[in-house]
Amino acid sequence: MSISNSSSSVVVSLYGASLDPISKDEELALAKEAAAGNKQARETLIRTNIRYALSYAKTFYGHGLSNEEVDEEAVIGLIKAIDHFDFTRGTKVITLAKMYIMNEIVSSCNKSGYIQRQSEERLRMILKINKAMKKINKDCTQDELIETLSAKTGFDKKLISELFEESLPCLSLDDSTGGAPGETRLSGIPDTVSYTPEETAVYHLQKECLYANLAKLDPIEKQIICMLYGLQQYKHPYSLAEIGRKLGESKQYVHYVKQRALEKLKVKMEGMAA
Repeated sequence: MSISNSSSSVVVSLYGASLDPISKDEELALAKEAAAGNKQARETLIRTNIRYALSYAKTFYGHGLSNEEVDEEAVIGLIKAIDHFDFTRGTKVITLAKMYIMNEIVSSCNKSGYIQRQSEERLRMILKINKAMKKINKDCTQDELIETLSAKTGFDKKLISELFEESLPCLSLDDSTGGAPGETRLSGIPDTVSYTPEETAVYHLQKECLYANLAKLDPIEKQIICMLYGLQQYKHPYSLAEIGRKLGESKQYVHYVKQRALEKLKVKMEGMAA
């Protein structure tokens, strides 16, 4: 199986192209051979580091590119890192590859039509903020969230507020869910018209369970979920921006609370899937 620098040549099943990781000494020996022009050594070096690259790439999921696009950019970054790797320094490939992977993904994000174009430095800030947000598990207000992020990232609180307004990617119904092959956000929308009687009964049970668990959320979590999906007293769905304006909060904070609430609901409703 051959892997080249061209994105069109990146294999469809990236994990399928990977090999088990090797020791640092084995990696340096391969790097030395690759530097001398041994193509097989170069390919082995790439394939033994693909899993590391894909694992690191998950840090950048949800920022405009699809997961598959992020994975492909990560492998391209890995390949470029290996071609520039200096084995005499005694470091591992992935240490250098992280920089190349980030550069490829940031560059691709800026070229895509999914998000507002940013300078690479500013987009890196957004990625760092979002990475820090994933590690915050406690419930907090927007001001507390910004305070915590400022402490974790070292960024000024005013700058974080500005970046909040720029960091939400647009979603496409054609985007992959990251689940089963070919599964998109559109395919995940239920078709209630063609439900069987049994499926309709399950649907109503799930709805009752959902409403019961909504009552267990924090008031702001419940309100945002109901507004976002047009539940209970809300007759139609509201966008994140509309919810933010009504609540006097930023879109990013609304997104943060939404994710927190959905995680709680997911735990509470386990076992209710049809």
